[in-house]
Amino acid sequence: MEVVHAGCAGLDVSKRDAKVCVRVAGAGRRKTVETVTTWGSTTNQVLALREHLIAEQVTCAVMEATGDYWKRFYYLLEDAGEDVPSSVELWWRSGEHQAALTS
Repeated sequence: MEVVHAGCAGLDVSKRDAKVCVRVAGAGRRKTVETVTTWGSTTNQVLALREHLIAEQVTCAVMEATGDYWKRFYYLLEDAGEDVPSSVELWWRSGEHQAALTS
């Protein structure tokens, strides 16, 4: 099977925090590593999450949220800046859209 994104993440954003699952594909005999963490919704925490995703070499992240809670995460994660060599491609999906994809 072809690996499209060796490092990817899924974010479930709520009013207070975001649950983040990062998956890094293993190469050769190494197994895929999956970690789940919780990050606060303050600006500093979201910026720390951005640095974490870059450090984990995440190239694609899909974010699910209801209401307007996703905006802070989306704009802060999307604005990695020109000095960051590898930025994260970020997709936002509503709960209704995710349900349609999995049905």
